[in-house]
Amino acid sequence: MINVVGKQRKPFTEIELFQMFPKDEEGLLYIWQSRMWATYFLVMRDTGFRPGEVAGLSLSSYNPKDKGIYTEQSIHHATREVVKRIKTTGKGKHYKVGLLTNQTIEQLNKLIDEMKITDPEGLLFLINGRPLIPETANKHLKLSLKRTSVKLNGRSQYSLRHAFETALAGNVEEELLLELMAHKRFRNECDHRTPEDIFKQLQLVWEVIESRTVTNN
Repeated sequence: MINVVGKQRKPFTEIELFQMFPKDEEGLLYIWQSRMWATYFLVMRDTGFRPGEVAGLSLSSYNPKDKGIYTEQSIHHATREVVKRIKTTGKGKHYKVGLLTNQTIEQLNKLIDEMKITDPEGLLFLINGRPLIPETANKHLKLSLKRTSVKLNGRSQYSLRHAFETALAGNVEEELLLELMAHKRFRNECDHRTPEDIFKQLQLVWEVIESRTVTNN
């Protein structure tokens, strides 16, 4: 079981993400087959939210002025009901905040318009009028990636969360990363950087180290 979980959470690479989310709308919608699914996975890519948290997003969660999204609720995977809590609520982290790329904002705006979502509490992502659950989303991910050269290799949508943390680790202050991930402490198992990745991030530090060898005349 440990090995299976590890495979499921291995992150998608940056190259794979470019293949999964092409910049042109025609290519994007071809892969995901609908704007709803494309936007659901775009939000997950941008924010690192957990599947139930993305599924629980409502119109009131969306803050286009600040290019962000916010939630204190999620979808219960067994009942499909909205619950006014997220996974970390009991640990003192009652909310999740995420930033959205211009691509995601464009698709989300179009989705809200096409679906005529006007109720502030109206969910952004529904299938046949029902909230999404992880099993359904993972099945769609598997089918969608068949239209790309990306192989799942045991991974699931949760790998987008790990790809998010891996991309930000070492590039932002740890306190900010913890805020975005809704973690109370840094979790090494979510950071999949290679030694080469870390070397690249440490180049500015090299200048400091090198300066120590310079003798002032």
